[in-house]
Amino acid sequence: MSGHLFIVHGDVLGVACDAVLIPSGTGVDATGRTRPGHVTGGWTSILGSALEDGFLSEAPDTTRRVTLVVEGGGIVKPALWAGFTGDRGDEGLGFFQRTVSAFAHEAGAHARAHRTSRDARPLMSARPLLALPLIGSGAGGRAGDKGGLLLGLVKALTSAASEEDVDIALVLSTETAYAAAQQARSLLDRSRAWGELDEKHDAEALRLAELARARRLVLFLGAGASMGAGLPSWSDLLKRLAERARLTEAEQQELAHLEHRDAGRVLDLRLKDLGGLATAVVDETAATRAALLHQLVASLPVTEAVTTNYDQLFEHAWTAADRAHRVLPWEADADERAWLLKLHGSVHHPGSIVLSRDDYLRFEGEGVALAGIVQAMLLTRHMLFVGYSLSDDNFHRLVHQVRTAIGVPGVPSDAHFGTVLTPRAPRLGDDLWRGNVRFITTADADGKDDPRQVAIMVDRIGALAAAPAAHVLDDSYAALFTPAQRELRERLIDLWQVLDRDDLDAGTRVVVRGALEQIGRPARRGGAA
Repeated sequence: MSGHLFIVHGDVLGVACDAVLIPSGTGVDATGRTRPGHVTGGWTSILGSALEDGFLSEAPDTTRRVTLVVEGGGIVKPALWAGFTGDRGDEGLGFFQRTVSAFAHEAGAHARAHRTSRDARPLMSARPLLALPLIGSGAGGRAGDKGGLLLGLVKALTSAASEEDVDIALVLSTETAYAAAQQARSLLDRSRAWGELDEKHDAEALRLAELARARRLVLFLGAGASMGAGLPSWSDLLKRLAERARLTEAEQQELAHLEHRDAGRVLDLRLKDLGGLATAVVDETAATRAALLHQLVASLPVTEAVTTNYDQLFEHAWTAADRAHRVLPWEADADERAWLLKLHGSVHHPGSIVLSRDDYLRFEGEGVALAGIVQAMLLTRHMLFVGYSLSDDNFHRLVHQVRTAIGVPGVPSDAHFGTVLTPRAPRLGDDLWRGNVRFITTADADGKDDPRQVAIMVDRIGALAAAPAAHVLDDSYAALFTPAQRELRERLIDLWQVLDRDDLDAGTRVVVRGALEQIGRPARRGGAA
């Protein structure tokens, strides 16, 4: 099995990974000299001392296409590589393909050579994870042909991931570019783009994608989703908290055998004079770079989500994907934004954190409304569990009540209300959920956990669920258009023009405009991605 190309909608600087490619080109410095290494826009703020007056002190050029400009510090501080990514506008596709191939080769080798055994892995895999934006689509000079650029880059990146045995995330900053990139990848042979998935997993991805497109899919995220950002699992969090509470080794061993709510109560008592349990949890779950898995699920056409995580990484990922959202229960406004329910509290509101037995009892009393939201979702939607073990007592109680509610004549008792994407082989505990939850395991042939395959599954769901019309109103993507899309584009433009007519009544205008805005407005040629 070789490396994989992931495609996500988000912020390339906000993804936990080993290395990021920063675009650079030629420019005229203060002395009037033309030289390579010119960096523009938001890239300048992260380069620090590597940048002077807008130019890199050590710059890539046509001879060496990429250069390491800032050493990394693990996935929470990726290495920064500058790539020579064009600026004249007459560079051919091969120019950009050579740059991304060089990035995969050099950044991948560097990541392998400088990794330590203590470093967290984004996908729990030894393969380096590299991230890059759509180079060449802005100041690089190919803004007018982003479709052709994507065709070339997706092909080159897929090949580079395989040949260099690295995972690569192509991070698109707009929904339009994301949809176009997914279409470009769909033109590749399936064995090249999705060789890691067998027919069974592919069929499951299609089923979930259809639910997402129909707006029937909701997300439930657990601690496993955040581990790719370097945050601890539930058991590791308790261990870290025990160390902060200065428990002896014998006490830590005893704590590990306690029911987790009782363990939380012990830690609460021991940490009272050391800053408190909530403060310790906030410190241990602090992170700013979202895991690739966060960004993959944030790219799905989903508007409702629940999490038991305290961190704010999914919120960061949704924001990076231009998804306006509310966080419940603190933003209980009645509007059309997407929403995320923080079932066990948030680091942004330390007093809300649920961990000890007292916290769980408080939740049972005060969290009735929140529990009702989850139960309504279980009854009316299909829930996709990612990074969640279904072991939480509160969730068991909610599901028991839902099972009781649907266990009436005429309603099948084996109605599936959710799907679990799990990296592990089936266990006895999973039998508790048979008939209500469908399990999709990505464990390898030897039964070894494989979280990376979960990410590939979510990537496949995203590819199948991506809005195929999101880019057809931007003719800079014309190289990707099928004949049917070209016809659709012309008719959509005609509809937008009709909306501007004075003889159209206001009621019709509101209804039609609302439908058209789900696809987008016509874009002028040459707009930056």
